[in-house]
Amino acid sequence: MVEGMRLGELLRAASLSGASVAYTVSGPGVRGRVALRTGKVVEANATIEGSPALNGRPALDALLARSAELTVEPAPVRTSRPPAKPPKTVPPPPPPPTSAASSAPAKKEPPSVSTNANPFQEISEQMRSSAPGSVAAGIFSIEDGLMLGVHSSVPDTNVDAMSGSHVRIVDQIMKFAELLPERIRGKLHSVVLELEETSFFMTMDDDHRVAIMLAGDHVKGNLGYIRLVAKRQVKKTIAVLDGI
Repeated sequence: MVEGMRLGELLRAASLSGASVAYTVSGPGVRGRVALRTGKVVEANATIEGSPALNGRPALDALLARSAELTVEPAPVRTSRPPAKPPKTVPPPPPPPTSAASSAPAKKEPPSVSTNANPFQEISEQMRSSAPGSVAAGIFSIEDGLMLGVHSSVPDTNVDAMSGSHVRIVDQIMKFAELLPERIRGKLHSVVLELEETSFFMTMDDDHRVAIMLAGDHVKGNLGYIRLVAKRQVKKTIAVLDGI
């Protein structure tokens, strides 16, 4: 059993590190499996009592929504690829002649230490603090539906369920855009959702890899400024993603 960590936390860690891992999960009336290869979700299935079996994104969303009540166990990663042949052993070249000046051991530099293990979390915190009236900021992967970083002042926020709901919103609006007349049809760049007290703004990169979300108080917040803050962070987020 993976002690002290929920399914969503484990998947986010694997996504950020580019790991290839798999987990089986179980809980009250729920059983499932999720596998990642090089940080990308390649398999997800879930069996929920009283419902048909789920696969792919619906299965992942269902498991993330129940993350708090699931027991997670490591599982072997399935692969159809044959094992790679070990490389031929090549004797190392002889060391170069050393002089008295070079015989002294080189002084080792201290390893660099990052102040934040999750750079996306840092970007989320910066967005949240720089947008007046904002109550939450987050970054999620559209492809996997995983929340990469989130900073919220709302207590008891279910981050795992929230990330799945954001992806479903984006998917539905993309389908809507495809049904529009060709002369006004275009690529989805942003989504605005206005409730009685709160405004939500999501913006995506051109390749629809990640989305940035900002939620602001309708009275105190300024949607135009929130939009500007979010768009400024898209390039920074992609740069961090490409550098991992």
